[in-house]
Amino acid sequence: MKNLINQIRECWTSLKKTSSEVIDVIGAPKNSVKILFKDPITKEVVKVIKGRNIVTGYLTGNVSAVSGRDFLRRVIVNPASSDSVSGRYIAEMELGLGSDTAAISDQGLDTPFGNAFNDQNQSITTVTLSASDPDITFSATWPANCDINNNAISEVGLYSNTATRDFIARKDFPTFTKTSAFEIEIQWTLRF
Repeated sequence: MKNLINQIRECWTSLKKTSSEVIDVIGAPKNSVKILFKDPITKEVVKVIKGRNIVTGYLTGNVSAVSGRDFLRRVIVNPASSDSVSGRYIAEMELGLGSDTAAISDQGLDTPFGNAFNDQNQSITTVTLSASDPDITFSATWPANCDINNNAISEVGLYSNTATRDFIARKDFPTFTKTSAFEIEIQWTLRF
């Protein structure tokens, strides 16, 4: 009985130490994506899809194209080092129609559109640093009238500004068809 009581105490102490992380996961999950469907005229939000995303974590052994986690650790390296990604930053989002669940080992979108459309990629237009949490939110918008309209969309990727494009993160979601009836804004939050 004494052993059981000690185990319960240890469990309780452990839970108290990590309670903020439990609340964090429930209340404000790390690395979340919110897709806002907006009326193109009034800009009123008519639908929201939200959830967690996966920050990629594969290692390539070089700095020509790196995963999200590798990218983030290399950002704080001295720019003079060959291990640095100095000059790189998160620059755009790309839509795709993949059906596989996002995984840490992803090296790109499951099913990208390739270069079929001019509007499948959108530049990050807004970057917001939270004043109260260690968050950064990147936003990009696809207008009501764009050449990706009338296509099924079920995934989005976060990429860097380089020609080889570092693949930072991926989010899959229920398939929807983009039409001129709405614009979509994607707000991608990374929490440190």
